[in-house]
Amino acid sequence: MEHHRQKRSRDHESSDSESMDFNTVKATGSPSYIKLNSSMIHPLPKFTIPEGGLIPQKKVKIWDYDSKKPIHLIHSGILQCIKSIQNSIKASDYDSILLSLRKLANELTMSNDEHLSLLPIDLVTEVLVFALNVQENPEIVLQAIICIVFLVESHHNSVPCFVKAGMISLIAGKLMNVEYIDVAEYAVKTLEKISADYPIEVLREGFIGEILGMLEFFELSVQKKLLSIVLNMSRGISSPDDFKNYLSPSLPTIISLLSNKVKEKSHFNEKALEILIALNDSMRNLSSYNSFSQFLLDQNIISLVCDVISEMPGTMARSFKLFSVMCRNSLSLSLDFITKGMGILETALKTGIDEANTIILTENLQLINNILPHEGDNNERKEFFSNKPELIEEFTSILFPYMTSIYEIVSKKNAKVLFLTIISNLISLGDKENLVRYDGYSNFLTNLLVEKEVMILKSALKIVSILYDKIPETISTSFIREGVVQRFKALKSSENLKNLVEDKYSDPIEFEQFLINYRKTRAYLDQQDFANQPNLPKFLAEYKEQSVDHKKEIISLSKKIIDQHCACRNKAANATGKILKTISGKFETAKDNEGENLWKDLAEVIIQGKPTAFEFCSSGFVEKVWDWLCCNGKLHKAMSRYEGFCKFLLGNTGNGDIMFTKVLNLAMQGFGYLENYITAKGFKGSNTRAFMHKSKIQLMYIPIDNPTEDLRLRNNFLATLGKITVVPDPCCSISALKSMLKRIENKEDLNFFKESIREDPMDFDEEISFKDVSIKIQFKDNELTDEMLIGDIVTSSPNMPILTFSFNTIDYKCQYFNFDSQIYEDFMKKCSLVGLELENPSYPYLRFIKLLFLTYNSYPLTTHKFQFDLNPNILSYFISPKLNAIILKHFQEPLSLSRRVLPSWMKELPKYSWFLFTYMTRLKILDNIRFIHNETYRLPRQKVKINRDKILDSAYLIMNDLGLLQHGILEIQYDNEVGTGNGPTLEFFTLLSEEIRSLNIWCKSTVLFPSPHQSLNNSIFHFIGRVVGKAILDKRYIELPLSPVFWKLIQNQPVCLNDLANIDPVLHKTFKELKDFVRESHQDKHAKYKGVDIEDLNLFFTLPGYDNIELMANGKFIPVTKGNLEEYIRLVCQQTLLQSSQIKDFRDGLSSLVPIECLQGFSAEELEEMICGSANEVWDIETLRTGIKPAYGYTENSMTFQNLLLVMSEFTTAEQRKFLQFTTGCPRLPLGGFFGLVPNLTVVRKEDGEDPDKYLPSVMTCQNYLKLPNYSSLMVLKKNLSLALEEGHKMFHLS
Repeated sequence: MEHHRQKRSRDHESSDSESMDFNTVKATGSPSYIKLNSSMIHPLPKFTIPEGGLIPQKKVKIWDYDSKKPIHLIHSGILQCIKSIQNSIKASDYDSILLSLRKLANELTMSNDEHLSLLPIDLVTEVLVFALNVQENPEIVLQAIICIVFLVESHHNSVPCFVKAGMISLIAGKLMNVEYIDVAEYAVKTLEKISADYPIEVLREGFIGEILGMLEFFELSVQKKLLSIVLNMSRGISSPDDFKNYLSPSLPTIISLLSNKVKEKSHFNEKALEILIALNDSMRNLSSYNSFSQFLLDQNIISLVCDVISEMPGTMARSFKLFSVMCRNSLSLSLDFITKGMGILETALKTGIDEANTIILTENLQLINNILPHEGDNNERKEFFSNKPELIEEFTSILFPYMTSIYEIVSKKNAKVLFLTIISNLISLGDKENLVRYDGYSNFLTNLLVEKEVMILKSALKIVSILYDKIPETISTSFIREGVVQRFKALKSSENLKNLVEDKYSDPIEFEQFLINYRKTRAYLDQQDFANQPNLPKFLAEYKEQSVDHKKEIISLSKKIIDQHCACRNKAANATGKILKTISGKFETAKDNEGENLWKDLAEVIIQGKPTAFEFCSSGFVEKVWDWLCCNGKLHKAMSRYEGFCKFLLGNTGNGDIMFTKVLNLAMQGFGYLENYITAKGFKGSNTRAFMHKSKIQLMYIPIDNPTEDLRLRNNFLATLGKITVVPDPCCSISALKSMLKRIENKEDLNFFKESIREDPMDFDEEISFKDVSIKIQFKDNELTDEMLIGDIVTSSPNMPILTFSFNTIDYKCQYFNFDSQIYEDFMKKCSLVGLELENPSYPYLRFIKLLFLTYNSYPLTTHKFQFDLNPNILSYFISPKLNAIILKHFQEPLSLSRRVLPSWMKELPKYSWFLFTYMTRLKILDNIRFIHNETYRLPRQKVKINRDKILDSAYLIMNDLGLLQHGILEIQYDNEVGTGNGPTLEFFTLLSEEIRSLNIWCKSTVLFPSPHQSLNNSIFHFIGRVVGKAILDKRYIELPLSPVFWKLIQNQPVCLNDLANIDPVLHKTFKELKDFVRESHQDKHAKYKGVDIEDLNLFFTLPGYDNIELMANGKFIPVTKGNLEEYIRLVCQQTLLQSSQIKDFRDGLSSLVPIECLQGFSAEELEEMICGSANEVWDIETLRTGIKPAYGYTENSMTFQNLLLVMSEFTTAEQRKFLQFTTGCPRLPLGGFFGLVPNLTVVRKEDGEDPDKYLPSVMTCQNYLKLPNYSSLMVLKKNLSLALEEGHKMFHLS
């Protein structure tokens, strides 16, 4: 045990290794011939193959076209092997056959797909069939089946030949009568491949029962393959006889797999579900389906699957897929589900909504659709439901409360149309008394009636029409107040339908089928007289359907609905809207002393009238109030009005809430009412054309009149060029373009630039002398931001784009605001920047929402501080589910689209209106826009070996190599240590952060902020910026909790006295009191500060705590008086907060890796979590049990595993950090806590001899494995784990 105490034991970590096998039994010498029998419960020992005979399970690409053998020599080698085997067969020379088979296997491994396509497969099949029948030498059988596995995986013509030669029977025999585990496993691989193409042929061998009976004898990967064979056979059933003779006897065994409750064997449940889904699909049209469905009913299949979902939530999507196909085919199973499964359906719907899980929701909807009868049906299902209105009511009660949420979450058009079909169906079948209970129709339909998809719009109009038929009096008023009437009236005009999307086949598979039908149609029309054909073929009828005038249908339907509305409209429905509009109009002419009454009137209308989003938008409230608060630039009046507005927001609504929440809800609903004007400019498929090929652009330099010495050469050369025509990579970012333009000084540089931007655009490390120069690139007088792509510009310009560029000297100015008027003016400017054009109808509403957000989050005035006692979850009220769903849907598109073509609103809104998006959505946006100018984001890992004792020096060298940092993921290995991968790399960042935090460059505070040393070498901050940028880029965690004030300065935001509280709370409190004293002294000349004169405080114009830093010339001799006190406060705050040179260097270092614009959409707290990791995870037993996975020798019921959770739940904060450092390499958890670890933290059993108590735990940090001996007691576990954490956290060695 002493040996294990000396150093931390770790497994060798490598990014190349895929998994660890903790139960491998090593065999040496000749293979043991072991027969399979029912008494064996452990995996069979591996058949040991002599050196040179092992063939990789996967094809290894080792072909080198420059140095390896040419094609004809490969085929010559294979043919020679075949000929040698044939000769050996004639001579019955089994040793020669074995040697030739080994050589054949090696030759096949050296071949690629092109070479194998020319292989004489008939000859190969002949010799392999003979080899499989050899009984005298088992190694010959093994080598033959290795060759077969390789051929079925790589040669597309081999499987038909093997099947024709009767090889299925031979291979199945080797599996059924197995003597060697290796042969059996290769047989399983072969049958899995063959059954995918020839399922019936494999099924008719009649060994499905034996396969299911052998599951427990094989390891996990082989079990999955065996079940895949059964799945393939199930998909191929095409006749009742095949089902009856071969598969039916094994059905009870398949269904019994669903009863598994061991999580380590969850693949039993998953595969059983897939098999039953395949069987239902295969037998749907067979005459024996009724008996099959009755069998499932007798087996209580619904309850079984419900139990599976409860035990293993991960199977939910597959389970509901099974429910769906069963209920589609059988009314009896549908009724059984209604009786037993409605509870699990409601739970699944809520889970899908809470987790925004499109797959689960889509399967739920498909199930409901398959249970319900459809329009036009004339069968027993429709007759049954027509007599059972309570069943319709049950589905209605589950779906209708979540209509809007479900629609916004499901992403695909087909799923949306399916959902609307269900809603329409339920309303048609529903009882009037039941339908009037729901009041969400109007809000739901308002958003649907501005959709541009034809099928969605027609479905929405159909729902409106049915509602007018069923409950006209109920919905008439709400349709007026919610704006539904206005929107369906707008649809009677063809002008409003010009942007309709009529693409019926948006799904790629459907579109492919449409193209096939289209080609058939063209061929048919070329040969037939179209006019004389009374009955068109089906494919021609489908083609004809595409010519339907959808616009006419929509106009006709909307006119019909208008007539329905006129027959029942309520003229009094507009009362609240008119009152709200009147009050809003008064803000235009009201005087300051009338503001209080207006706010009172407005509060009364909001509380009593309960205006809708449509009424709120129609009143012009947000525009009028904004103008009122701006007061034409009269800042002091505007600030007074703003205080009145805040008092209004804090007013009580009478139900325990405040007006802030009411106004926010109205504003968000109003914004939602107009969100379509944002997304209408979203992604279109045609945008991708700009990224599919390269287009010319022109660059034109704007010369500088008086360039500095550093710029003179560049300026003079570029000024002579005029327009520069280049053909850039469309995925080149503006950041990369700027970097390359800065390096052009002569003609040679220009030629290199033209070549590089076409093929390999990249950011270069800037020369030190050129760091203070920025480059500005404009297109049509609009400045382009760093993350934009050339393809974006090409897309938006019908002609060749002309980009102008110019150089400017960078002047970083951090601003300090001393007066509330300055703060308020900047506050209103921030509110105006929302990421939308001023002309966008949504702009005023989003501006008003941002005003509310910043009022709550960063109240701008120092004179009065209102306390918004709001619900802690108030920030979630600002989130737009629709915009989040659209972005997440966009990122589900193919990588080439989602990473390259982001609509402008997806780039701008998260930067300026980040509160609309969840933190996770913003992280996804960051993933997709940071450094998208090249493929470096996914390049191989850059491995660097460093000295553990010189972390800081090594880090300096690494961070100075910009090419290394940009073009790969950094991976660290320490000298004289074997570990590499995530663990050592995370520890590197942890150790580096400790070194940085210990540097004498920070203020004495709980957070990091630069100390105001005059003689500070600021290059250290450039280095720290690079470190933080690399951590963000590689998604590593580094514990540098930078102050929120620091991040404000990085993002060019001004600071004020209130920000001093984050740096020095004591000094801030004192200065707040002194500031109040200054205001008091303006009114009372004899006022004293805490009973004494300011002069008696003996203060001088030096920085508190730094007597050597003077605030002005000879400041240490200038006393602070009542007359200059305000100036003293301002200078101290500026000197403390405005660390301009340090901020500039940090920005330079950070922006060389991550554009600063990408971080604008994150608060300081979120940036800390992104960089440092999560620090607020609760370590209770329940959280640990769900977040930590036992495996390889441990289960959730294992006493050692339960003891570990108990010990961990009692850890102090320091012990938690040590444990995480030991197991993951980082002392903090990632975002999401234990659930955010990838892979999950896994506890596996460590076998270290007869007495486990003598050994310490060890880890494999690349896989987040904690290898824990099976200790005899809780105390031993606690003692040994504590010892491992203390003594074994600074070394990576094998264990």
